[in-house]
Amino acid sequence: MKATSPATNNLRKKDSIPGLDIFEKAYRDYFTRLELYAASILAEDEATDVVQDVFLYMWNNIEEFTKYSSVYAYLRRMVYCQCVDQIRHNRIAEKYISEQLYVSDSIRNDVDLTVSYRELERIYNNILEEMPPKRRDVYVLQQTTELSLADISLRMNISVKTVDCHLANARKTLRQKLISYQSR
Repeated sequence: MKATSPATNNLRKKDSIPGLDIFEKAYRDYFTRLELYAASILAEDEATDVVQDVFLYMWNNIEEFTKYSSVYAYLRRMVYCQCVDQIRHNRIAEKYISEQLYVSDSIRNDVDLTVSYRELERIYNNILEEMPPKRRDVYVLQQTTELSLADISLRMNISVKTVDCHLANARKTLRQKLISYQSR
């Protein structure tokens, strides 16, 4: 029995993989050309990734490539399709990112509105506290219930004209103080 060297064993293993010579020739002859082609469509780093993915596919499906008379044309078409897929993916990613930015801006605006509302509510309550008690009571009663001026006058034992005067003065005070706050 003849002894074999490790190099001979490697050659036998290499010869036992069908289509390996096709892959090696394609990789050696076409990788750079395909990378330049992909770089004409995509950014350079994306182009390299696309070409590597195409050759990985070729390696995993080498039997399929033994059928083609022009491996380069098939690889070039695969690179083109992968580039188109990458462009679509980039557009979807950009759209998603812009939507997320819009949502985060909306949330930020909602928070700003909530803070502004709370601040306005605090100012409103402070203005009400500064009003004379009868005026404040008439105004709050009119705002919180659906009572008519006559009903409010009966409930508070004052004339309808006084209720009307309290409401007018309360609105005037609120308007003036809110305007002065807004101009700050």
